[in-house]
Amino acid sequence: MMNPKCAAVGTRVAVMGGWDPNTFEPVADVNVLDATTGVWRRGAPMRSARSFFACAEAGGKIYVAGGHDKLKNALKTAEAYDAEADGWDPLPDMSEERDECDGMATVAGDRFLAVSGYRTGRQGGFERDAEWFDPATREWRRLERVRAPPSAAHVVVRGRVWCIEGTAVMEWRGERRGWLEVGPYPPGLKAGTARAVAVGGGERVVVTGAIESEGGGGGHALWVFDVKSKNWTVVRPPPQFAGFVFSLASVRV
Repeated sequence: MMNPKCAAVGTRVAVMGGWDPNTFEPVADVNVLDATTGVWRRGAPMRSARSFFACAEAGGKIYVAGGHDKLKNALKTAEAYDAEADGWDPLPDMSEERDECDGMATVAGDRFLAVSGYRTGRQGGFERDAEWFDPATREWRRLERVRAPPSAAHVVVRGRVWCIEGTAVMEWRGERRGWLEVGPYPPGLKAGTARAVAVGGGERVVVTGAIESEGGGGGHALWVFDVKSKNWTVVRPPPQFAGFVFSLASVRV
């Protein structure tokens, strides 16, 4: 698997989708790590092979949506994985195709959000809206005025959507109030390379990405944001973990 997505439920980390390294076609493969034992197992495959899709845990299930198929057609299909039962539940389609969309849980942590993405006929034309899935009604609803990847990384912190973009860390305050700046941009982080995850119950945000360098080849690092002090700390990872990170998940063991 190349460029898969990952998400965590309890102490399990599921790695799924991406490309076949030989054919470069999307796959439906799923592998699950038990972080308490360090043992991997093969999970039930997704119902649809996909890559560059939205993925996140919400309400104890792992949701996937969008991405593209082997013909590079953007998808609007979605499904949810139950790690305990090792099974996938097909969901209603989103209203729009969304290739290269971001995924996260929103507000109460029980709703899945697919942010931005683009349609087949608008390659690279990222939308500035999102859709969120309400499991109670099994319906998708739209959310306007969100930031668009790839220049931005999205993460949920203390129940609110944060966006890490080229100038600052922004927090979504609803459709009426829009975005509010809550912190500075990670120092030295190259724009368009960020991946983010909240840890410690939302006390910190960990960002991975490339180091900005005039001559290129600046390498990769971790930036840790203290939500209370609004300060960033730069951490250099060991060489074996110093490459580009395509997807992040956190597990407390």
